[in-house]
Amino acid sequence: MRNRTEETMKKLNLTATQRTAWEKVSKEQREAMQPLRKKFEGKRPDMQTMMKEMKPILDKFQPKFEKILDAKQKVTYRKMLEERAKRFQHGGAPGAGGAAGKGGKGGGL
Repeated sequence: MRNRTEETMKKLNLTATQRTAWEKVSKEQREAMQPLRKKFEGKRPDMQTMMKEMKPILDKFQPKFEKILDAKQKVTYRKMLEERAKRFQHGGAPGAGGAAGKGGKGGGL
């Protein structure tokens, strides 16, 4: 998960200050997801079920991630979310932090 977060930060070309803020929000999001990870531990739920339960958490953190970005970075970030949402809809997994686009967003991608 952290590797994908790192990849996202690199693609967005975050400044050092932005990286620090992004890492903080990513950590908060991972901690908020922890109860769901425990709930699904050892189980193989379908992605739709998992995303349905993750969506409120992901939606809560989405504005926090976007607040870190400048206008150009927001455009890039939203495109990344859309691409991941398309992959998710075609059977792929969401990205780090659960990013799955508008239907199930996540910050860390």
